Amino acid sequence: MIQQSYRFLRAVMNTAVRDGAINRNPCNIPGAGTDRAKERPVATPAQVASLIEAITPRYRAAVLLAAWCGLRRGEVLGLLPQDVDLDAGTITVRRNRIELLETRQAFDADPKTDAGRRTVSIPPHVLPFLIEHMTTWAGTDRVFIGRAGRPMRGDAIRQAFTRARHTADMPGFRFHDLRHTGQTLAASTGATTKDLMLRLGHASPAAANRRWPGRRDRIPPVRPGRTRQRRTIAQGHRHQELTACCTPAARTADHTPRDLRKSLTLKSGRSAVRPRP
Repeated sequence: MIQQSYRFLRAVMNTAVRDGAINRNPCNIPGAGTDRAKERPVATPAQVASLIEAITPRYRAAVLLAAWCGLRRGEVLGLLPQDVDLDAGTITVRRNRIELLETRQAFDADPKTDAGRRTVSIPPHVLPFLIEHMTTWAGTDRVFIGRAGRPMRGDAIRQAFTRARHTADMPGFRFHDLRHTGQTLAASTGATTKDLMLRLGHASPAAANRRWPGRRDRIPPVRPGRTRQRRTIAQGHRHQELTACCTPAARTADHTPRDLRKSLTLKSGRSAVRPRP
């Protein structure tokens, strides 16, 4: 907020200089208007699988769409059945679900930017879960609905995710960090900035790069709390198999990580639904 205010004030002063109202712009502190995003934790595919196992089945598809398709929570909640094309294996983002904390009013709005309107390919390992969700949990008007049949609230996802996070022993990991996880893993294995912009709906390269600060070979994994240490990604280790499912190549081939595929296949106690050929 401070950086945004400074940029706005600097723009006002630039206009005053052009109009001749002042001789020079006093807002000339180097880097004062630059956003420096706080480095967020990145989960491993095995940790994402643990979250899926721990969360209530109604919310599993939301976790997968955030992690491996890069959807924001509002974009997940704004999905309509016609936005999901299971035959083509794509999801089209057309709207963003907005909720006002003061009044609890909820409504659909345009995505955050024009780039937010996009069609995203669904990785092969996610498609069976989405098929199951559309068959079991989706409503006629919304892909994600609550138990009463009304559009799902963002707070419902937050509470379910908090419980799953505790079970999976991932303290401090937020739902939005799933999106950051998929983006960072894809970037670390060679996805270009253009790839990230298209998949995540960023309007500019700066927005895409700001969300994974630091070197491409440096990924800070989520640190477990009280339970055993989970597998992490070593510094400098480029393991393309981990995240090929996040890149455009996933449209034509199943690059699902072996450990993730094994974890996801039978977390529910039965074979995953096979997508139609």
